[in-house]
Amino acid sequence: MAVLLKVNAPPAGVDNTQSRQIVQGVVTGLPANYVANGVPFTWEMQDWQGGAFIPEGSGAPPVWVQFQSLAGNIDNTYLYDPVHGTLRIAVDGTELGVVAIPADTIGFKAEFARGY
Repeated sequence: MAVLLKVNAPPAGVDNTQSRQIVQGVVTGLPANYVANGVPFTWEMQDWQGGAFIPEGSGAPPVWVQFQSLAGNIDNTYLYDPVHGTLRIAVDGTELGVVAIPADTIGFKAEFARGY
């Protein structure tokens, strides 16, 4: 299974401002093992009912994104790497090597430019 971003159900999943669409949800389908330069993924999203979700705008990556542990694992850090198109994972400030990815529930919040 590929990494997929699953959007939360309304009213917590999508909000629109005049210039941005804000999308929140959880990361699903992480592989068992971490790889060099992070876990590759696209901005493919699924809505809360299992259908495809396409953010408004040009289809470009978000202009701002944040990943965090929803399970309270404060030692885990998640960062999007736009150069490699990957999700980078660090534990206690050190990026993982080629090892098993620690169990966690990862949430995301992303802002997409609307109509630009």
